[in-house]
Amino acid sequence: MKTTIGGKFWLEKDKEGIFSLGLTEGFVEQIGIIWNTDPRMTEEVKVGQIFLSFESSRMLMSLRSPMSGKIIEWNEDLIDAPNEMTCDSFLIRIKPCDAEPVIQF
Repeated sequence: MKTTIGGKFWLEKDKEGIFSLGLTEGFVEQIGIIWNTDPRMTEEVKVGQIFLSFESSRMLMSLRSPMSGKIIEWNEDLIDAPNEMTCDSFLIRIKPCDAEPVIQF
């Protein structure tokens, strides 16, 4: 089940405790068509750290991680074709540092 975080993100936890992070339907509609992405290809991310910047038809924006952990997967398809972003697409998958991760929005 997806949990909305701060109106921009959704998080979904799988059986192994890995979180998928994506953008909400309302935020995807707000930003318009994404033309370019600039992922920070790092292995770990801290709460509040920029992990992805993008340029869209309506804005330039940097996204900050709502949680700390190890990035175990990037959605390479969205990096290669950012205009295909939907609210069902995950951006990254994160393994949290702690058993009870701190989620900030």
